[in-house]
Amino acid sequence: MPPTGIARKRGKKALSYTLTDVELGSIRGAVEALEAVRKKHSISYEDLLGLVVGGRDRVPVTIFSRKLSSLEAIARYLKDELCLSHHKIAELLGRDERNIWHSYHDSLKKHPEALAAGPAQFFIPLKIFAEKKFSILESIVVHLRHEYSLSYRQISALVQRNEKTVWTVYSRAKKRMKNKQYEQ
Repeated sequence: MPPTGIARKRGKKALSYTLTDVELGSIRGAVEALEAVRKKHSISYEDLLGLVVGGRDRVPVTIFSRKLSSLEAIARYLKDELCLSHHKIAELLGRDERNIWHSYHDSLKKHPEALAAGPAQFFIPLKIFAEKKFSILESIVVHLRHEYSLSYRQISALVQRNEKTVWTVYSRAKKRMKNKQYEQ
């Protein structure tokens, strides 16, 4: 069989790619393998892509520890692992740059060794922090509860907080969500 051509336009120029049957077969095999993993672990396509490609628009839940606050852990991960500036982190999180600076430096005092961000099954998108209706921890708990349907026990293990704390945080966020519905 002749190679298959795929064309896409970019501005005024058209770029074309020619793929052989072997390459197309490899792509199909990879897609099938990814789909099997996605179904087995109940991972969304977005999170699966984040695992494969990585990305600067999400953080793995494995960065959270008992020693650091949620904001400290996120600031530390984005600064040390992704090499982002305090300014860029502040933009991504919708927070003040000075607050990010303090959180980062406090995290260095509390936990001088590098963060142990191992492979993660769950990721937290940074865009959820830009909306300031919830605290950082509330945003994380609500996201894990709604997007992954995790129990309080599972969430508490992931964010390394007490199960009662997670329940309280979620309950406060839920009240805030109800109040927002009446205001709109």
